[in-house]
Amino acid sequence: MAASFELLLRELAELRVRLDRLEAADPGDAGLPELAETVRLASLTARECAELTGLGTDLRAILDNAYDAVFIHTLDGTVVDVNRKMLDMYSVSREEALKLSIRDDYSSSDNPLDSLPSIWEEVMSGREQLFEWHARRPNDGSVFDVEVYLRRITLQNSDVILANVRDITDRKRAEQERSALLHMMTHDIRGPLTVIDGYCEILSVELAGTEPQLMVEEIKKASNRISSFIQDMLDLSAMECGKLDLDKAPVSLQELVEQTVGENYMPAIISQVRLHVEKAGGLPMVHADKKHLGRAIENLVSNAVKFTGRHGQVTVRAGTTGAFPPMAFVEVADNGMGISEDDLPHVFEKYYRGKKTGSVMGTGLGLAIVKAVALAHGGTVEVVSALGKGSTFRILLPVGEDEGGVSGPEEISGAA
Repeated sequence: MAASFELLLRELAELRVRLDRLEAADPGDAGLPELAETVRLASLTARECAELTGLGTDLRAILDNAYDAVFIHTLDGTVVDVNRKMLDMYSVSREEALKLSIRDDYSSSDNPLDSLPSIWEEVMSGREQLFEWHARRPNDGSVFDVEVYLRRITLQNSDVILANVRDITDRKRAEQERSALLHMMTHDIRGPLTVIDGYCEILSVELAGTEPQLMVEEIKKASNRISSFIQDMLDLSAMECGKLDLDKAPVSLQELVEQTVGENYMPAIISQVRLHVEKAGGLPMVHADKKHLGRAIENLVSNAVKFTGRHGQVTVRAGTTGAFPPMAFVEVADNGMGISEDDLPHVFEKYYRGKKTGSVMGTGLGLAIVKAVALAHGGTVEVVSALGKGSTFRILLPVGEDEGGVSGPEEISGAA
């Protein structure tokens, strides 16, 4: 391929010499300088492509033996090289691979194609991008799932965009099978739990005022915890498979925060924790599923109350960031036990429980659900923590033009 570009460079150079002669012979022809400039630009493009594709033998061997498919793009998005795995994955020849378009030929039409320019801008600015995509084989139109990792690098003294593409079809199939098995198992478990709850209700009435009634109440609490755990697993599974149905509508963050904090006042009083709401007025509405977003906030607030010791404080605040584009946020801060540096990278993983959680009850799914809900809304979640000093969790949500309006008065506060 590099040889082809070198041949093109020689032909363009010869054409430029001829144009220079013509311009000298007929300086009055206004079209010749413009044509000469076009040839000059074409020469630069061809030279850049020759440099990018003239990879050394060792580097070519590394690329062709890579586990992932690899695309190398110029900064304007032109594909200038691919590896052998890419040719096998997409069932194309090398000549075809370099002529086709990522958007029009290699991508399924059910992708959010309008997001590609913003993704590219992020990569151009030096921010790596990792996302899932529905890839398409150009020759037969078959579609398969891939994970794409984009980053800007310097290769052969030129800046390029490197794309690693991994086929995750088997992983997606396994996730679907696991989800189906989970639904079947939880259905089988819920039947006996319903019977247990029913008998507990009857026994609580018959044993009212006696010591055995307290035992029955403990059985019912345990049953409720199992039911809650099952629902958490089902919801998280749906979120991970992209099958979570979001009923989005304009939502007032103030009302949602106020409601969630109100539901946690009693647990905070019992734990002797001060629960405080600090919130600015004039907040934009967010386009969100109120139930799922409320659950994410509830998880953060209840976690903060659980992991903050006696006489500690939990502060919940909402607002907007100063960055562009602006993001709305809900922040939950506490001065509790904090999270160690070793645990911090794993707190949003399923079933993960830190080494310092001790006897605090939990399933290890709460924060995983928070992250999944934030991502499902096009947002993210952040955490800052230090062991022994407390933690601050923040859900960030996009604020679009359709979320017009503001929510709530200037400030509300409460204490428990």
